[in-house]
Amino acid sequence: MQCLVAKAAAVGATGRLAHRASVRSSPVANVRSPCCVVTPSRRKAFRLSIVASAAPAPGTGLSPELKKAIDEVIAKNKVVVFMKGTRAQPQCGFSARTVAVFMAMEVPFETVNILEDDRLRSGMKEYSQWPTFPQVYINGEFFGGADIVMATAQSGELKEALEAAMMSEGQQLAAQQQQGQEWQQQQQGQEQRDVHTQQCDVAQADTASWACWCFWVVVVVHR
Repeated sequence: MQCLVAKAAAVGATGRLAHRASVRSSPVANVRSPCCVVTPSRRKAFRLSIVASAAPAPGTGLSPELKKAIDEVIAKNKVVVFMKGTRAQPQCGFSARTVAVFMAMEVPFETVNILEDDRLRSGMKEYSQWPTFPQVYINGEFFGGADIVMATAQSGELKEALEAAMMSEGQQLAAQQQQGQEWQQQQQGQEQRDVHTQQCDVAQADTASWACWCFWVVVVVHR
């Protein structure tokens, strides 16, 4: 049995070699259709398509227990930083800079060390659909990574997001009511200005008519 297997393998190898030699000697062998040539750009696009098709939907790769634990941490804290290391001892420069920004702004925030559990580390990439750390959540929503935190800190957007997140429900309601009152006052002021403008137009028209009437009276009298 082993001899037959070895013989079959040898025959198969000989046949394949002969087929390759005949293909290489063929004048058509070196002619490739443009659509069949795998260029670097096509190879890159092909790899990206494979990655996209292989990527699971958000949350599908997380165990129910881990997802529930992450949801609870995010829901209980206004600001959460999933980072490498801790607040006192960051384990990477990006995490250290992110922590420094929030400490400089003097806002309360919670940190979670993803290095303590590989399941948490891989799970957060799946949960946030973000490949790097740190990952910042503000008011229950994913805000971004270190680059976004730095950019928005300089533009002032981060401060606005933190101020909105730190307000209680009563304060948010009061702020909305105040904005509504300010809008009503602006509308009333605009209406008053419009009425005043119309009155001025009418007065000017009356003045012009009176002046015209006086002119004709003077003309008639002099005649």
